[in-house]
Amino acid sequence: MEDDKIRVVRIEVAPGAIEPIHDHRGPSVMYFEQPQPITYIAYKLVDGRPVETKRIDAPAFEVTQTVRGEPEARMPS
Repeated sequence: MEDDKIRVVRIEVAPGAIEPIHDHRGPSVMYFEQPQPITYIAYKLVDGRPVETKRIDAPAFEVTQTVRGEPEARMPS
């Protein structure tokens, strides 16, 4: 579903998969059907390229847990 105010996207990430660097430009709502532990990686730009600054290992959310997120800083393509 998508209109001028909201976009609903279903994303599936296999356990152990690594997602490309990305950001969430707008507010987000995430609903976890089959949650897995996750490692969040923070970056800073050095000469226009992302360089890892820290890692945060997080446990899996509860099944069917919903999380709201604020917009994030935009990373370069």
